[in-house]
Amino acid sequence: MDFISLNLVSVQFCIIIVTLAIIVNIAYSTIQLGISPMPSTKAARTIMVQWAYKYVQDMSLSTPSTKPVAIAELGAGWGGLARQLARQLNQFDSKSTPQSKSIQVIAYEQALCPWLYCCMLQTIAPIKNLEFRKQNFLAQDLTAFSLYLTYLYPQGMQAIAKQRQRQQIQATPLISCAFALPNETLIKKHILQDWLNTPVYWYEGVICQPSANNGLS
Repeated sequence: MDFISLNLVSVQFCIIIVTLAIIVNIAYSTIQLGISPMPSTKAARTIMVQWAYKYVQDMSLSTPSTKPVAIAELGAGWGGLARQLARQLNQFDSKSTPQSKSIQVIAYEQALCPWLYCCMLQTIAPIKNLEFRKQNFLAQDLTAFSLYLTYLYPQGMQAIAKQRQRQQIQATPLISCAFALPNETLIKKHILQDWLNTPVYWYEGVICQPSANNGLS
C-alpha cells in the first residue's frame, strides 16, 4: 500500500469515527432531553419571525423607551430560527437611530452537536446581535427578555409553563411552533399550509385555571 492510499484510508477512517461520534452524541442527547434536535420548517420560521418583528415594531412605535432589548429562543436546535430572526432584527436596528442598542437574540441549546454546529455557523458567518448559549434554559433567569420563541414538545411546553409561573413572566409573550402552552390564554393561532397543518401559537398575559389532568401540579 503506497503513501497516498494509506492517507486515504486514514481519512476515511477518521470520517467514519467522527460520524459515529456525532450519531452517538445526538442519540444520547435525544434520550437525555426527550427529543431530537429537529429543525423548524421555512414556513414556520417565516411566520414566527414576522410575528416577532411586528411585536418589536409595535412596542417601539407605541413606547420607544420600552423597545425590547433581548429575545430568547428556548431550544435553538440547529440555529435556523435564531439566525433568521437576528438578521431580521438587524434590519430593524438599521432603521432606528444610530445610538439605539441592538436587539439581542439569545438562543439556548443544551445538546452538544447542534450547539457546536450553531457556533461554527456563527464563526463562519457571524451575526452581531446573536449569541448561542449551551445552557438548560429551564435553569436560567429569563425575566430580562421581552419575547420568547420555542419549538419543543408537549413535556417541554409543560416545563416552560411551570417556569413562567415560577418566575412570574406569564405576561411576556411567547411564540410556539407546533405545541400548545398549558394554562395560558391563546392570543392568536396560525395554521401552516404544510402536510401536517402545523399550528403556530402566540401566548401573552392572561392565565387560565389549570385543569385536573394537565400535569402541572
